[in-house]
Amino acid sequence: MPSNSNDPPPTLSSSALDDHSTPDPATDSRYTSPCQFCLIAAAHPPPSSPHPDASWISSAPLPSTTSTSTTPSSSSSSSQLPFQNHTLLSTPHLLAFLDTFRMAPGHLLLIPRSHHATLADVPPGTAAQLGRWLPVLSRVVCGATGAHDWNVLGNNGVAAGQTVGHAHVHLVPRGDVGEKDQEGKRRWRWRPREEFDEEEGEEMVQEMRRVLRVEIERMGRERL
Repeated sequence: MPSNSNDPPPTLSSSALDDHSTPDPATDSRYTSPCQFCLIAAAHPPPSSPHPDASWISSAPLPSTTSTSTTPSSSSSSSQLPFQNHTLLSTPHLLAFLDTFRMAPGHLLLIPRSHHATLADVPPGTAAQLGRWLPVLSRVVCGATGAHDWNVLGNNGVAAGQTVGHAHVHLVPRGDVGEKDQEGKRRWRWRPREEFDEEEGEEMVQEMRRVLRVEIERMGRERL
């Protein structure tokens, strides 16, 4: 992993990113199939540019109104996702999108594009990419929401609360965008999907894309 933001990113080959055998999402008995995160990855093909640029800032597919297919394929289009999805970032190796069951506006998920059940299964090359993007997306979450504090969380395994069998990291903005009890203390609560308006989610991710664009432009200048 780079030692500071001025170091060049590691050069990653496909073999380095896939150097561990991982469970097949269709046969991993610990979780239901198909893997929802694999569906999202299939709906957002990798960008053609190997370096961060505007093509890595993703648009958000809308839920399908004509198809109920849940089989991922390389030709999947945005209209084939059977659920709403607000995607922010799509790199050759990772994706980031708003959590459907988000704890606060701007609650983001960062996932590897390839299927790995838990963080313990993620190969070193992909882990390096996760580490590279966590600080960037932390700035994006805080910049878009106005939060000064945030959580970085990971649930690994059913007993730890993992409900999707695909490794992922939560970035949750805190502060005024969170919730307090009567004593003024923060409480952890997964809010039901219906409490959030989809238009509100799209407005949030549009603001996050604006902040991300500034970050990616900075990354491009540092590469020169």
